[in-house]
Amino acid sequence: MRPDLLWNDVADAPNHLVRIFAVDAALGRGQGYPRWLGDLYLGYGYPLLNYYAPGLYYLGAALHRLGLSVYASLQWAGVLAAAAGAAGAYALARNLTGREDAARP
Repeated sequence: MRPDLLWNDVADAPNHLVRIFAVDAALGRGQGYPRWLGDLYLGYGYPLLNYYAPGLYYLGAALHRLGLSVYASLQWAGVLAAAAGAAGAYALARNLTGREDAARP
């Protein structure tokens, strides 16, 4: 979320960019849950969604379909995930304690 952090400074960011692109391409071909992504690993393919949670890639693909670049889709997926995590922590603290002040920082 830092504006001075470049994507190539993060170790696995290029992998996520390629995976978002591959999932988006598979969804564009009509595959609802692509078990095998033939575009990965130099065209040999990889069963990505058998081993990794698909939420980031589906959200990134949806944001890409809305007109964002793949890189912007990854950025906004991270922002939305952080916001959902904060809202979930707030809701959990409020639900467990029943107090509004316990859920605020």
